[in-house]
Amino acid sequence: MRIASTEGERKLSDLAGRVFQLKGARAAERAKEAEAALLEANPHLRNLSKLPAGTLLIVPEVAGVKASGEAPAVGQAARDLTGALMASLDGVEAVLKKAAVRQTDSAAEQLKMLRSREVKALAKTDADVRKRVEAATRAAEEERAGAKELRKVQTDALTQLREDLEAFLELHS
Repeated sequence: MRIASTEGERKLSDLAGRVFQLKGARAAERAKEAEAALLEANPHLRNLSKLPAGTLLIVPEVAGVKASGEAPAVGQAARDLTGALMASLDGVEAVLKKAAVRQTDSAAEQLKMLRSREVKALAKTDADVRKRVEAATRAAEEERAGAKELRKVQTDALTQLREDLEAFLELHS
């Protein structure tokens, strides 16, 4: 099975001409067969002019007609997609790491302020302030611990995803 996508074609004959090699003797007859096969495999193509460019479609096997290079085998498309996903993981990891560092730094800054001499002195003079400082300190410590745990879970998940993508590529090579 092969897949392709629309490129803004308005007529089924234009799409069929792009995804199939329709040349030589009996080209007109084969074109009609290819169009019928495309519609059978992809009912959404009945309203082709209303579909956005990039809409995916299945390019079925048609006796006596070869698919063009425009319609790669699913295995190749899967490899291409997997490669693109793997390439994007570094960017995803960088964004997640940056967010975790920001969250950890924010909690550390809050703890530094809450543990300052000024706040400690104020807490000694007012029981209500002391309770609020203690609660805020616990919350900041929990936030810091949560950020570290979340970062570990994210790192483990990205590692597993990379391993799974590698295994997928091996299956489709």
